[in-house]
Amino acid sequence: MRRFASLFMLIATVIVGCNTDKSKEPNPDFSATQMESDTLTKHLKAFDSELPTIGLLMYNGVLQSEVIATSDVFAKPSEDGKQLFNVISIAETQNPITTEEGMHFVPDYTFDNCPILTALFVPSAYDMYAQVHNEKIVAFIKEKNKETKYTVSNCAGAQLIGKSGIADGHKIVTWIGGGEQLQKEYPN
Repeated sequence: MRRFASLFMLIATVIVGCNTDKSKEPNPDFSATQMESDTLTKHLKAFDSELPTIGLLMYNGVLQSEVIATSDVFAKPSEDGKQLFNVISIAETQNPITTEEGMHFVPDYTFDNCPILTALFVPSAYDMYAQVHNEKIVAFIKEKNKETKYTVSNCAGAQLIGKSGIADGHKIVTWIGGGEQLQKEYPN
C-alpha cells in the first residue's frame, strides 16, 4: 500500500509540475491570417448543393467500418481533384453515437434537419433488434426513400429496409446466413 501511495504522489507531482496554464499568455506567432488558413481544417469539403448527396445513417451499435468505408468510397475526388458527392452522416439526434467497436461519432445532421438526399445508405449492427424496433429510424428510412434515387443497405441493414416496407414486392439481400430470417420476418 505504501508503494502505491508513493507512486501516486510521484505521478501527481509530475502532472502538476508539467501543467502550466498558458491560455492567458498571448501568442505573438499566431495571427488572424493563420487562423483563417488553418491547415487542420482546410481540407474539409464544403457542402455543395449542386452535387449529389450521400447520406450515411448512424445509430448506437452501428459497425463503424460500414460507415467509414462507405464514406471513404464516396468522398474520393475525381482524377482531376473535383469533389463528386456530398457525403454526410445522419442520426436521430445530434448526440454522439457509439459504434459497436466503441468509437464515438458526431452526426452532421439529424432526422429533423437532414438535407435532400440522392442516396441513403443503411449500415448494419451485430444486433439489429433495437434499430428495427426504433420507430423513428424506420419512419426516417421510409420518408427519405420517397426522395432518394437509391436506398441501399449493407448486411443486416436489410432488416431495416424490410421493416420499413420500401422493398415490398422486390428481392433484397442480406448477410450470409441472414436470408432465412429476413424472408421469415419480411415475407413481402
